[in-house]
Amino acid sequence: MYIGHYSVSYATKRLEPQLPLWLLFLAVQFLDIIWSVFILLGVEKASISHEVPGMPLDLTYMPFTHSLEGALFWSLFVYLFSRYWPSWKNRSTKKSALLAFAVFSHWILDFVAHNSDLPLWADKYKVGLGLYENALLSFVIEVLLLFVSLIYYSRSTHGHGFLGKYGMYIFSIFMILLDANTVWGITPPNSQVAAGFLLFSYFLFSFIIARLEPLRSQKKQIAS
Repeated sequence: MYIGHYSVSYATKRLEPQLPLWLLFLAVQFLDIIWSVFILLGVEKASISHEVPGMPLDLTYMPFTHSLEGALFWSLFVYLFSRYWPSWKNRSTKKSALLAFAVFSHWILDFVAHNSDLPLWADKYKVGLGLYENALLSFVIEVLLLFVSLIYYSRSTHGHGFLGKYGMYIFSIFMILLDANTVWGITPPNSQVAAGFLLFSYFLFSFIIARLEPLRSQKKQIAS
């Protein structure tokens, strides 16, 4: 799954408005950020493949980032780092727990989308429900997840100016076009190029949302 992961970012942002969206964007893709680095370093393995309609990669070896134990480890790492990092003045157990959940949600959504390539332990007992077997259905579901969550978040905020009101929706269309390209567009020549592109996109998305978020403000809660 690609853009569907960001649905957790928007939903979590509404639950805890003090968590910045740029950080939540990085959190939901944290496993893939580490995966991209590990692919570039040769620690984990993948290859270009067209066997699965909705996924141009054969994820042959990724026990450190996409096994169940790996996902739990990185989620715990993010929880502890964010909870006890001294320079984060507004840290709290709730915020750290939500960040950790955002990290782990990546594995949950991948479990739905991927074929049996997610190890439960080390590189063994691989699972996945295989939504990617239907490229169009998986794409539509990702788009729906993204827009429903964005609407859910937007209803708790006010947009200021044109970009404040419509910027995130325009940005979402850009994300959807990139997602469509990964499924039906240009095929990368190798897994290193694919990993590099994905890594760049994760930080680009986070950068853009960091510029758009200040253009929206929380609606005031009316006391009952």
